[in-house]
Amino acid sequence: MTHKPPGAVALSLHAGTTRELRHEATLFYASQTAVEKAHIVGGFRFELSKLTVPAIRQLVIAPRIGALKTADGRALHAEGSLANSAAVQFDAVVLPAGAAGVALLARHAQTQEFVTLQHRHGKTILALGSAQVLLDQAGIPTTLPSGDDDPGIVRAARRDLDSALAAFIAAVGKHRHPQRDPRERWCARSRPAR
Repeated sequence: MTHKPPGAVALSLHAGTTRELRHEATLFYASQTAVEKAHIVGGFRFELSKLTVPAIRQLVIAPRIGALKTADGRALHAEGSLANSAAVQFDAVVLPAGAAGVALLARHAQTQEFVTLQHRHGKTILALGSAQVLLDQAGIPTTLPSGDDDPGIVRAARRDLDSALAAFIAAVGKHRHPQRDPRERWCARSRPAR
């Protein structure tokens, strides 16, 4: 017989544990006072401000690893491919504009899978210009089950790029958008009043 200290809880890991633990973290954060939340956010902000390596902050993913050229001729280097980069490891994704680039991405099934997984995991997606086609191809709705606009899906035309970037940054700051999944609405209703 194993000795268990008073107040200890047994944790049984099984299928769905990741989702349950994510809910636990959400419930923990929701149960904090405004001062405690500010302290938590400040701690994360401090830690993240220490990330000075650009590769940690941003990563270019493409159908293949290697050199790329943008529509205006600038060179980029894709450090990861759609085939070897797990969508769930990224906080957000920016889908680039440009007819040729969008057509290339649209030909790859991994693009649709990557975008679908980003959406399913509540991550923020920014679709620049013609990249809306990629959202449509993946069947990504731009509204929530409630009918409201999804704040985690940001679409940007060239004329409103500044406001779209501000909305994207705000959406990434929320980390995830669980209100996309109607099964997760219980989380918002069950939060204790403060």
